[in-house]
Amino acid sequence: MKLRNYTLLLPILAVAAISAYMSYEFLGDIALSKRLNSDINKHFLLKNTTRAVILEHKAELDYSSDASAENMRILEKDRAFADKVVLELKNSAQKSNQTDELVKKIQSLRQNSKQEHQLYMNSFFYFFERINAVVAGDLALMDKISDPQSKIYITTLDLIHSDLNALNASLYHISQALQNGETISGKNVKKDLAPISADTFGAGLLPQESKAHISELLSAKQSADTHELNELRSKVFNDDGYEISQQDMLILDTLEQEKFMLLLDISDVVAKDLQARNEVFSTQAYYKFSLAVLITFGLLCCAILLAKKLKELESIGSKIRYVQEEILKQERCDYAQTLQNFINFNKEILGKYERIGTFNKIKNSYLMRLNKALKSKYKQNLQSLAFLRKTYASSDQIKAIDILEENSASVSLNFENIKNVIDIENSDLELNVVNFDPQITFKSVLESKISDMTDKKINFVTYIDPSLNSMLEGDESKIKTAVSNLIIGTLYQCNPYANIIVEIKDQTNNVQSGVTSLCVSVKNNADAMSKEQIDALLDADEDHEKNANELELYINIANMYLGLMDSRLAIDSTQGVGNEFRFVLKLARKEKVEILRYDKKLKIGFVLDTNAEYNAFIAKMLNDLGIKFESISNLKNLSEPQKYDTILMREGKNAPSGLKNLAIIKDPLTPIRLLQKLSNNASPGYSQKFIITKPQILICSANALSLEMLAYAFELYSVELTLKSGYDELADTLKNKHFDLIFTDMSLCKDDITHFANKFKKLKHTTQNAQTKTIGIVSNTSDVSMRQVMENFDECVKKPIDTRALTTLLDKFIPNFKNFVIRECVLIKNEDIILCKKSDIENKIFGAALGEFGKNLSIAKGFGELVSKMSEKPFGLILVDESVADFDMDALLGIAETFRERFSVDARMLVFSDKSYQSHAKSYIKALSPHISKIELANVIKNELNDMGKARS
Repeated sequence: MKLRNYTLLLPILAVAAISAYMSYEFLGDIALSKRLNSDINKHFLLKNTTRAVILEHKAELDYSSDASAENMRILEKDRAFADKVVLELKNSAQKSNQTDELVKKIQSLRQNSKQEHQLYMNSFFYFFERINAVVAGDLALMDKISDPQSKIYITTLDLIHSDLNALNASLYHISQALQNGETISGKNVKKDLAPISADTFGAGLLPQESKAHISELLSAKQSADTHELNELRSKVFNDDGYEISQQDMLILDTLEQEKFMLLLDISDVVAKDLQARNEVFSTQAYYKFSLAVLITFGLLCCAILLAKKLKELESIGSKIRYVQEEILKQERCDYAQTLQNFINFNKEILGKYERIGTFNKIKNSYLMRLNKALKSKYKQNLQSLAFLRKTYASSDQIKAIDILEENSASVSLNFENIKNVIDIENSDLELNVVNFDPQITFKSVLESKISDMTDKKINFVTYIDPSLNSMLEGDESKIKTAVSNLIIGTLYQCNPYANIIVEIKDQTNNVQSGVTSLCVSVKNNADAMSKEQIDALLDADEDHEKNANELELYINIANMYLGLMDSRLAIDSTQGVGNEFRFVLKLARKEKVEILRYDKKLKIGFVLDTNAEYNAFIAKMLNDLGIKFESISNLKNLSEPQKYDTILMREGKNAPSGLKNLAIIKDPLTPIRLLQKLSNNASPGYSQKFIITKPQILICSANALSLEMLAYAFELYSVELTLKSGYDELADTLKNKHFDLIFTDMSLCKDDITHFANKFKKLKHTTQNAQTKTIGIVSNTSDVSMRQVMENFDECVKKPIDTRALTTLLDKFIPNFKNFVIRECVLIKNEDIILCKKSDIENKIFGAALGEFGKNLSIAKGFGELVSKMSEKPFGLILVDESVADFDMDALLGIAETFRERFSVDARMLVFSDKSYQSHAKSYIKALSPHISKIELANVIKNELNDMGKARS
């Protein structure tokens, strides 16, 4: 990260810092404002207390000199007022040790209220001096407030209290002079005799309203001055040598007390105006603080967002430079030009990718057809070579046949390997994480390799840990591919009759961790590899294009997929023992999987196999499942076989006839196959070779019309069909009835095929159809790949279903199915008719003339529509005018051949033409005169329909 790329943040951060500091200042103003308000309320209490004690003392003196009822009433009123303010002071929010001391002083002062005035004023001096000190201290702290208008009020209050303090001192000196009989010069009291002026405490700076109120108070005081006071002022101001008498001093004392009370009132006026101003200032400070906080927060958010954008821009800049230097290989230019160049480059790549995708679709389709044809030719070659072995006897001839047989097998295997490599799509290099059942997944992998093992006469011993009973989270497809490639790789190393042992187990140490350590091991007893060979196989940087063989191919693919899943292949080789390929995957463990129910009380016998590993695996499976069993060394010598509820035996051993409780376990050995033999619901599916009832077949599709067409393909067989439309109907049917085979149309799959297959497998394993094979049906026009369906289902078939392919498939999954074939190679009668004349008018005329065939008659308005409709369903009779636009006899012939060969439909073609079509040498093609009458055409159609279904294909 380069700091210079983030200089744009500095102004924002600087402003944010200033805004934060201003927030702090405004918060301080709010705090000071609150304290100021509190102090003013305290000052009101203290000043009221001062008034109360002065008034109470005056009332006491008046009552002492004249005990009249009026003076008594005034005394009681002043006492009540004094009690009230003292109580308020006691209970005030600002209560403290200082307050307690003041209350004690007040109580002491009130107790001495009846004393002589001069003695009382001595005590009052110290009392008010303490109160004024408290107020002065508070005013000094108040002066820190930032509001200029409030500062004027505070300054005025400070000057007023300074004058009050001076008056308090003057009252004290006067009381001392009166008490001691001292005389005072008139020159010394001139200042005291002067009336109070607003200028003395800076009232001129106050707002007009405050000044007016103060002026009213001062005017009222001056108008109340007595005659004696005015005479005394005249004497003092006119005669500097005038001596103040005792009587003059009493007049002066009264004047000072009145001035003292007046200043207290003025102080209250200024304090109230200050309090009002403070409320305005506090509100403004609060709003300013809120705004400053919002601005600070907003600026910080902007800075964070801008930092992210700058970081993104920095990253984009580095990527643009990378594109410049590494991809476009161009000299430095501005970013805009580089981006435009990259966009053009990307468009070119996308165009190439689209063309490659189109080519891959064509390639895959071609390879599939080519592979099918090659396998057929390979089988024919083997049959021919077998015939030649019987015909020729010399060693040279046999040697030549061996070479031909070996080369033929090698060509077939090499082609299969090439196809498998080409089938790896780009999407396979990305993880597609799903939840899968490990028992079902690995069972399908092992079962898919049985034909390869059988062809090479391999002893295939397998073990899947029964404790793998929870759904696992991972890329099921890549795990299956990795395991499959390891098995094929080990098979490549083996000679016929070798051993291959696959062990899949749970190595989890901490069950509470929620993670399963899945260990997969594949062993063979082939020649041990050297350390150099193993290192070369596992070296990711090795150039595998040179001298690569099949083993390297399979191991590289498996290791590539394992690397995507954070795992790696390990290989161990021991001379005289063989090779082991293993890996461990860490997969998240999900919910438990419901297993087949079985009776643990059943008495089970197991016929020991010649392979010790197989015996150990099946014994471990039975023990892990909690099933007690007895080992049987020789079934022929077993005296009481009927004492066992079930006798388990591996397929391939000679089984005595007549044992009804014998259960043959086909390879590969898996917990699911074992449980199917032992579960209460296993008998229907595994006793098929003894049944004489029709096979039960379930067909499910999302489309009702598609169901009818699928059912049509089964007319050659004596089977019971159950047709269901929709997944919900399928689920209900599976719960209530057992089936020998299930056909599922991929039209039911609304999302990912793997997800749908897992969901369907879970459903099956909770019903009596847990062991029933499932065939996936894919439409010719569907985007769903056959490879995906084959990976997730037991087999795959395309629709429209080819009759021969269907017969082979049913024979594979239903034992002795030939007993249920009604007519082998007999063409089926199909009364559906399609008509295509050269114009709409002729179509209407002929359509009306053939009204008796109306329910089976379809009209095509052109040759394209004719081909389209014929590709959707087979027709028994095709009536077409060669004069129709774009007429193509070869295309029609290909479709008719498809009807006859794939669907065993006795399709006939009637062409309105003057030409002869004998050159095609097809008996089902006839030419009709374009001028044939409607009645004659109807008779020809009836004859053709009556003759259908009698001819051999």
